[in-house]
Amino acid sequence: MPIYKVSSWAVLFIALKGYIVGYKSLYEVGFFYKNILVNNLIINEDNNNLLLPLFLIDLDLVIKE
Repeated sequence: MPIYKVSSWAVLFIALKGYIVGYKSLYEVGFFYKNILVNNLIINEDNNNLLLPLFLIDLDLVIKE
């Protein structure tokens, strides 16, 4: 689900921390993700499947530095 539909503030803050780590990881390997929109920040709150708790989508606008 998009990040703006999270169930609580705690989940939102944990997700934002994860996204910052993700952006930093992309940047450290030489990529700049410039398509930061709320619909591109996805969070998984399904307790039965927490393999991917959060992820970025729509990486087609990533540019190589």
